[in-house]
Amino acid sequence: MGSARLGVIVPISSVSTPRMTPMMEFMEKAFHQLWVSNFAVRPAKLFTGVDMNLSILIGRHARMDASAHYLYSTRYNRWNESARDSLFSALSYAPSLRHPATHAIFKFGSTVESALLKKMQMQKPLSFSLPTKNSHSAKIYYHSGGRYFRKCIEQKLSNEYKELPVRLGAEKNVISLISSTLYYWYWLLESDCYHVTKTDVLEFPVHPAVLSDSKLIELGSNLLADLEKNAVVRTRHRKSGEVVQEVNYYVGKSKGLIDLIDVNIAKHYALTDEETDFIINYDIKYRMGGAGEEEE
Repeated sequence: MGSARLGVIVPISSVSTPRMTPMMEFMEKAFHQLWVSNFAVRPAKLFTGVDMNLSILIGRHARMDASAHYLYSTRYNRWNESARDSLFSALSYAPSLRHPATHAIFKFGSTVESALLKKMQMQKPLSFSLPTKNSHSAKIYYHSGGRYFRKCIEQKLSNEYKELPVRLGAEKNVISLISSTLYYWYWLLESDCYHVTKTDVLEFPVHPAVLSDSKLIELGSNLLADLEKNAVVRTRHRKSGEVVQEVNYYVGKSKGLIDLIDVNIAKHYALTDEETDFIINYDIKYRMGGAGEEEE
């Protein structure tokens, strides 16, 4: 049998959510080579009127005698409208794989990212460090949406904040971890790049020392205080007539503290200076270019 090619444009959730596992398995088996490019919806979008993150899948049909299958991906690409003409010619692919737990195809764009992930995957997921039913625990709350920053705080401000039980005394450590750019990068690798699910949090590989690091307790406390200092409380009138107070956080204003958190976390994962620099500056053009205002 000769070779043939197929290209489709699909929502990014097609390669980033467990419910789409059957489709991903079919594509991986059916094609000798599969290229997955991933595109954000902000600040520019692929198609006018299509307000969603998208992936383009290009597959080369497997020959009858082909036993090896190759999977390649790009990073999660953001761009400004002025860069549209060069968008596809500037794409960079790297060898990728599918996450065994979330079943998402990792959105790698460079060998630096794949090397960084290998170091992280030497650690067990956060779920292994959560308190047991009979142990003392505390509760923190991670925000389940957003594009440019992750938020994790000590109180539930709305239904968008999801409860996460943690070991007593490790609250600030986990808040630091989920607020870090390292987590933000990892989350973009394997998620639909908008929603934060429980699996996205629990499958994050965590070095045990991170959860007892006194410096991260200090930095986590400082970050929470800084978030509150920069927060704005607004009154919203809903259609039902209900009047509610909403807290709007501007996380980008705390990027300096988040950088300190990442530098401290990087030591536990034995990241190189290059890898640490990559994380601190990841997507910084768009995160800090006026778009880095996460609101709730």
